[in-house]
Amino acid sequence: IEFGRAYRYAVRAVVGTEEPYAESDESAVLEVAPRDTFPPAAPSGLATLPGEDFISLVWDRGTENDLAGYRIWRREEGEEKFLLLNPELVTETAFVDRAVEKAKRYEYAVSAEDKAGNRSRLSDGVSDSLRAAHS
Repeated sequence: IEFGRAYRYAVRAVVGTEEPYAESDESAVLEVAPRDTFPPAAPSGLATLPGEDFISLVWDRGTENDLAGYRIWRREEGEEKFLLLNPELVTETAFVDRAVEKAKRYEYAVSAEDKAGNRSRLSDGVSDSLRAAHS
C-alpha cells in the first residue's frame, strides 16, 4: 500500500466448484486511504562538544526513508520539562546552541520527525555546560 493513496474495495460471493459459478451482486464499495501514523525511531548516539560560548550537539542519522528532520530539546539542570529549541526542522545531524550561560548545566535530547509529521520519542539525554575560558 501507499500512504495517502485511496483504495476502493468491493466483495462478491461465489458459490460452486464448477462453471457456471453462482455470484452475488457486488457489495457496497468501501474506500480506504491509509495514513502513516508510525513515528520514526528515536535518534541515537547523541553527544555534546562544549565551547566557551556554545554547546555543539551531534547524533547518528536515522535510517527511515521518509525522515524529514530533527527537533532539538533542552532543559536546565533541575527542570522537569524539555523546551523546543528549533521551530523549523533541522535536516543535518548537528546543532549549535549559542543561547547558553556560564555556570549552568543543560540537558539535551533530540527527536526525529517523518514527512507525515509523526514524531519519535526523545533520544536519551546528555548533559553538559560551557567549557571554562582559557586565560
